[in-house]
Amino acid sequence: MRIFFNLAIASLTLFPLFATEISPSLDQNYKALEEIARKEEVEIKILIVDHKEGALIDVQGGFVILNPETNKPIITSSKSKRNFLQISEATIKWGSDGFPGLTHIRIVPKNKNGAILIDGIQYKGSLDVYNMSGHLQFVNCLDVEHLLTCLLSNHFPATTYHRTTYEALAITVRTHLYHTILKATNPFFHAKGDDIGYFGLGAARINPSVDKAVLHTKHLILVYKDFPFPTAWTENSAGKTASYEEIFRKKSDGPGGVCVTYAQKEREKHSWKCILTKREIAKAYNLSYLKSVELFQESSAKKIYALRLSDGEQVVDTTFFTFQRTFGKNRILSNDFTIHVGQDAITLQGYGQGPGVGICLFSADAMARIGSATHHILSEFFPATHLVKLDVLPVAE
Repeated sequence: MRIFFNLAIASLTLFPLFATEISPSLDQNYKALEEIARKEEVEIKILIVDHKEGALIDVQGGFVILNPETNKPIITSSKSKRNFLQISEATIKWGSDGFPGLTHIRIVPKNKNGAILIDGIQYKGSLDVYNMSGHLQFVNCLDVEHLLTCLLSNHFPATTYHRTTYEALAITVRTHLYHTILKATNPFFHAKGDDIGYFGLGAARINPSVDKAVLHTKHLILVYKDFPFPTAWTENSAGKTASYEEIFRKKSDGPGGVCVTYAQKEREKHSWKCILTKREIAKAYNLSYLKSVELFQESSAKKIYALRLSDGEQVVDTTFFTFQRTFGKNRILSNDFTIHVGQDAITLQGYGQGPGVGICLFSADAMARIGSATHHILSEFFPATHLVKLDVLPVAE
């Protein structure tokens, strides 16, 4: 992993990459790091409501309603507003205010820290409202740093990882979000809230360690071949990780999996067992009974990415993630397992926890507690990458 220590501008194929100087160790000189971080925000658009007849929209404090095509204000108000927003006579209407001829409006709170409530759920940032052939679509536009804090706080509300572990995790997830923005194909949003686990401020928990990690690593991401890449985290890799592409089955260009020494040494201590009856599996997948189970593994780490179930006549293919959701993450802890087929049930014998992709938090935390710096930890899990501070994402030409 290469570290940029000098101010540099790299010309990339798809967009200019602005890299600023960073410290060799993110554990030191936090104040200097915060001063480097610019004021600009990287915006991400999240689909939060789709195909809805109407919603109660409550904007706390003054607001501006913009025409996104011209970026000019349509309505400016210094007061709060709470009214039902709907499509009426083919027009977007919010209370007594109508917007004839517009299929897209943007509601922006005047106070940067203000909030918008949609049917009682609080969101930060602005709200894009679309008239999609008579139905409403709501897209929350917010700063990546705020979204990152929400996501990590929800996943790790009470964990006690070392601060360096949280920093490595924040950089990892931010890298994935930047990639999501740059590779989005939908013209209206970058990701769906349901897909990434974002459900507004009301569902957000508080973890001060996460807040500090996001702030101390602001705008820092990893790049592979000069581009952010899709990645993930896993609680315990049980010794090896696989590439994002191999497990999620999405074409991507990123670093491959690695051998993880710390998790490998403790592999047997983190074993688990799950017994599933053939009847419950057959019922879940609409089979008459369960005759056979076939596992599909990626080649290097032997992680499971799919299963094939059959009753002898009908065959059902399912991803590991769907299979895990069907029977519960508390029962099927990871995709590192083998199976034994018995007369009435199958037994899954597994190791570790999580999808086995990206940063292994068990190993990262072990490294952090013996003094490894954030960039050293990241280099263990993401070979052939380097760190940059990226706070501008120009549109690709």
